[in-house]
Formats: sequence, C-alpha cells, structure tokens
Amino acid sequence: MVFLNVVDSGTLSGAARKLGVSAAAVSATLARLEKKLAVRLLDHTTRRPAMTPEGTEFYARCKQIVSDLDDAERAVSQNGKEPGDLLRVGMPQGLGRMWIIPQLPRFLRQYPAISLEVVCRSALQAALLALGVVRSGRCWRLPLALP
Repeated sequence: MVFLNVVDSGTLSGAARKLGVSAAAVSATLARLEKKLAVRLLDHTTRRPAMTPEGTEFYARCKQIVSDLDDAERAVSQNGKEPGDLLRVGMPQGLGRMWIIPQLPRFLRQYPAISLEVVCRSALQAALLALGVVRSGRCWRLPLALP
C-alpha cells in the first residue's frame, strides 16, 4: 500500500501524510520492498519519483488486486446488498399525513425489496402507550407496496 500511495500522491511526503507516518518510514518501506523484489520500482533521482518499467507493471497489478479486494468485500458485505425486510414505522397521524406518506412512493421505488408498514396514532394515543396507561390504542395501519 505504501508503494501505491507514493505513486498516487506523487511524492514520498504526500504518501507519508496520507498514511500518517514519516517520510523516512515511507522511504524505508519502499527500500525493503525493492530489496525483496530485487528490482527498482521508482527512480528517485528527481524531486518526484518516477516509475521504472518494472514499477509501472507492479503498480498496475497492485491496483488490480486492490480493486478485486474491494469488489470481494462488497460482494460479501451488507454494503453490496439491497436492503430488504419488513420495516415498521410508527408516528403521529399529523406527521405521517403531512411529511412521511408523501415521500413513501419514492422510497418504495428506491427500495423495492422492503415491505413497509406505517402505524399512525394520534398524539394522545402515542403518549398513553408510551406511559403504559393503555396496552394498545386504536390506530390505523397502512401496509404499503407499490402496484
């Protein structure tokens, strides 16, 4: 990753800032990598390191590996999946009618795998339920799905 950051930022100090380490640490890491590979990846004779032909090939392959890893993570993580399940939302009737319900068609188009149930109660019913004075109150339920 150090090598990729040096190439992407164009300087050792830029890579060091991005990685939160010293430029000396970046330089030492690059030196170890070049020693391990037994090839020079960067030409350090100019102010901005230039890739050698081997460095260019190594960079392209490393970028592809990082891209493949990102794809693999997305494929198995929740970030790659579309949300879907039952979403039950409770709210006062006034809020539901004025603000939430008008937005629901757009939401349901964007997330078609979500089953939505909106439970609207009057403010008094919601307060009584919250206080435990009543166990259930008269309310209207609106199971929503787009046609």
